[in-house]
Amino acid sequence: MSATRSRAQKHQNRTAFKPDLYGCNKRISEAKTLAFGGVCTRCKDQIEWKKSFAKYKPLTAPRKCTECAQKTVKHAYHRICMSCVLKKQVCGKCGKKETIVESYPQTPAEQAKEEAAFKEGLRALSERERRSLLRSAATGGNEGASERKQGAECCPNVNCSESGTNSCAACSSEDEDDSGSDGSSDEDENDA
Repeated sequence: MSATRSRAQKHQNRTAFKPDLYGCNKRISEAKTLAFGGVCTRCKDQIEWKKSFAKYKPLTAPRKCTECAQKTVKHAYHRICMSCVLKKQVCGKCGKKETIVESYPQTPAEQAKEEAAFKEGLRALSERERRSLLRSAATGGNEGASERKQGAECCPNVNCSESGTNSCAACSSEDEDDSGSDGSSDEDENDA
């Protein structure tokens, strides 16, 4: 039998596979919501495939890390623990030194610690700065500051709608005044 096939597969799938088509068991529902990290692109795709085709089996007990030889691996299909992955910048599944696509999600304890530090920092701010910071965090960052910065590049008008293009009324009048004064003085000198 030859290795290459010229025809399509005989039995085509009419519908995509759905792991929870006939009811969802506990393992499948946990696998859907389970977050993982510290892996390269190839390993991420493999784990996602296992999740989507109901092949993912979660780890029941911690495994031994291949780097530090301690029972600290808590993610399924990983060979290297989280601390070793972060130290050595390698993939937690295959162990290759490639770019890590997914970073490890924060544990609830880390999230609580970070939130407490944020609240402590808010207490040190004045009321005006605190409200400004919370307002910018709610809108998604410093969008207004970047717009003002771009407007400053264009002209002194902070609310310039044509920022960065030099086509607003204030900028075009400045450009015309500069070119008009240079051009008229050259013409006057040439006529005299």
